[in-house]
Amino acid sequence: MSHHGGLRPVSPRDREEGYIDMPPVMEDEAAVAAAARRIYERLVECGRVQELEDDVDCFQRQLRLHFRRLPARYLVDMCGSSTVAVNVKAEEVMIHRKLLADCADPANRPVVHARFLTSFQVAVDDHHTHPTIPSSDLIRTVYLHEIVFGCLDKPKLLSQLSALVSEIGLNIREAHVYSTVDGFSLSVFLVDGWYKEEAGGLLKAIKEALRSN
Repeated sequence: MSHHGGLRPVSPRDREEGYIDMPPVMEDEAAVAAAARRIYERLVECGRVQELEDDVDCFQRQLRLHFRRLPARYLVDMCGSSTVAVNVKAEEVMIHRKLLADCADPANRPVVHARFLTSFQVAVDDHHTHPTIPSSDLIRTVYLHEIVFGCLDKPKLLSQLSALVSEIGLNIREAHVYSTVDGFSLSVFLVDGWYKEEAGGLLKAIKEALRSN
């Protein structure tokens, strides 16, 4: 088996998790190793050691393989720059790893994940409809959710998924797509418009929309 950019041969265990021997998109091995270490440390800080493998070196190696599949900007988006480690998104990385692993089985595609992030209140400019209610009392709660799709990469994928998300009444605040070197894609949407925190119903609505398209 050939080696690319100093990569070690990928084990059968790697293949079971959806990894193959591939050239890294992120060539800076020091940055990749630092990012894997930051993710591990953040999971430990958050008390999520149950998600870690018994072999710490093996776990960090799997993280490095994950980062090598994806563009350099993914590493920066998830872990910050090589000099500034701010807002390390350990939970997101774990979700993305699982989605890509599930994508290895064609029967699972596309794979989708939805979760609640936060909520806030905004004033509603609806004084004409409710003239007797003070404007300061017209407020509504906005719920922010994240939706991540894992699927095969293809042209116009982001626009197609954006249309699907909009069809179920969601407002897209941010959208990011990350293509892997082995033909898969992670499409990440930050949305509002769902009516409550709980994301189970949102996930069901997305899957129904996928089946009908």
